[in-house]
Amino acid sequence: MKASNVSLGVINPVSIGLAIVAALLVIGVLNGRKIPLISGDRAALGALFIIGFVMCSFGIKKVADAGLWAHPLSIIGYILGALILLYTAAGFFDFRLPLASSTRESIIVVAALIVGKLVLSIIHRLL
Repeated sequence: MKASNVSLGVINPVSIGLAIVAALLVIGVLNGRKIPLISGDRAALGALFIIGFVMCSFGIKKVADAGLWAHPLSIIGYILGALILLYTAAGFFDFRLPLASSTRESIIVVAALIVGKLVLSIIHRLL
């Protein structure tokens, strides 16, 4: 097995900015505030999904560069990503899942899963 010496580095500043935007989006939606370009809960869920997707793309590039596809933390990240996809679909298509029986609840679950992936990414970089 070839050892990789590619540094996973620190979190990308763009990801930090996107995380702040995502947090403000979720807080705004949950408080019932009017958000420019966001016409409702489904639009907010879509925006949150896209923000999370972009954040993930920065992390997965570092995993790919380091060749850590089968690392246990990477696998946990894949599972969290699949759950994000599932709960986003549930919010868009109005089907019930545990913890999310509405679009608004899907927003909360997706936001929590994104936070989980962000924490996992930080742990992955520290190891």
